[in-house]
Formats: sequence, structure tokens, C-alpha cells
Amino acid sequence: MLLTDADVVAEPDAVVALADAFAGEPGLALACGRQSFVADLSDDGTARSAGLGALVDARTAYDRWTARVRRFESKRGALFSVHGQWLAWRAELELAPDPALAADDLDLAFQVRARASAPRAIRLVDAALFHEVRPKRGPAAREQAVRRARAWFQVLAARRPAARLALESARRSSIVTRPPWRRASRSPLADRDDRGRGGSADARTMLLARSSDSPSSRAGLGGAGSA
Repeated sequence: MLLTDADVVAEPDAVVALADAFAGEPGLALACGRQSFVADLSDDGTARSAGLGALVDARTAYDRWTARVRRFESKRGALFSVHGQWLAWRAELELAPDPALAADDLDLAFQVRARASAPRAIRLVDAALFHEVRPKRGPAAREQAVRRARAWFQVLAARRPAARLALESARRSSIVTRPPWRRASRSPLADRDDRGRGGSADARTMLLARSSDSPSSRAGLGGAGSA
């Protein structure tokens, strides 16, 4: 089963790369592609720029940092912030996003984590590359980031036990850390929770920042297609 967004364009071999990943690892339950932010995309659905030339890389330092975090998590088979824009799972697991939850990708990841037996691995497949346009900065982008943050908290509240275990695992593995530029650029809603709560504010900040790393148009709260 493959979940994708209408506003992303995958490389021609991205589906094959996901299929190969499942064929090569029986314990793999959920796998996502590798995200590439670009300046613009052609309207014809091909992996070209709006001018029909080569794609222009629009990744930021934060995008590169979160990509390294995802690769670290993926090596352990415990990827937390999956890319819902290009996400696949084994049909026999009968996973299904909860229509009441906007962040369907995170909900699927928690469903896999709740399984008592294999397959339970969640990984990022580097060869399954997809592209999306980086949102322009401004009020609209910030509004979108806040909607996604709310969508993430909605899933965390609904899957509270699994969410707590995932965050504790991340802390033990030193995955949830502050990027070096965090003091200069903060995530939405992070300020009010940043004092007097030990390491938990760092975890929330990481979740909020990741939730704003990809455009989506999912129902209700707007989705959390990322991080």
C-alpha cells in the first residue's frame, strides 16, 4: 500500500526502490521515501523545474540536519518522523489511517509500533526519492506550520502510551537534541513550554519543527505530511 500527496513528484524508480526494500527485509513493516525540497516543479508531473530544466535545491541547514536524524533512526528500524508524502506498508498488516486524525502518517507509524510481533521495522529508503516545493516564508507558511503542529499533538494525545515510549526511546538514544541554531529560530508553540520542564521541551520542539517540514492538504487540520 502506498500513501502519497498530490503536490509531490517522485523519481521514476521510487516505487521500485520501496518494493525492493520490502522484498529484501521481511521484518520491514513501514517505509518512506527520501524528501527533496526544490524551488519549483514543472506542471507536467515530471521531476523537472517550472522552466523544464534541472531541479533547484531549496533545502535549508535545518532540512539537512533533520535528514541526518532520520537516517540515524532508520538504521535502528525505528524511524519516528516518517514522510507521509511517500509512505508504503505491507498490505497484509491491514493498517488504515484513522479518518479522525489529521496526521495520518504519524498515526500509521504508531500502529506499527503497537504491534506485538514482526514485522515492526520502520525505515527510510534513500533510493525512493521524491521532490516537493519548499513553502515561501511568511504568515501563510507560519499558519501552515501551526496547523501541522496541532495535527501532531492530536495524534500524540490519541496514541498517548505509544507516543510516550517513542519519545523516551528517542531521549535514550540522544536523538532529540537542539540544533545549533535553535535559539535564533524557534518552532511554533515552543516558547510557552520551554521552561521548568527539563528535557520534555526539547522533545516537543523537535516534534513541532518536524511537523512543519512538508506541505500537505489533508482534511481537518491540514495534515502533518513530515520531519
